Amino acid sequence: MYTFGAVDLGARWRYLPSMDNKYASYDPEGAQGVPSVNYFDANATWRLNDVFSVTVGGVNLTDESPPLYTNYVQMNTDPST
Repeated sequence: MYTFGAVDLGARWRYLPSMDNKYASYDPEGAQGVPSVNYFDANATWRLNDVFSVTVGGVNLTDESPPLYTNYVQMNTDPST
């Protein structure tokens, strides 16, 4: 977070490392892992006075889709992330 007078600027980088599919040893063609993925977020706040402020921001600014992988239970994405 950086502050310039009445303005605060912030940025966040979220990195998810690549993952191997534990079933690849049983099904090397159908059970592929996923590559690593990066997500970038940003926000800005303008403090109008001691009571009011305006905040804007964006999540996943590069519009990166979650990687798909072959999982036999949870529908091709990892819902825990």
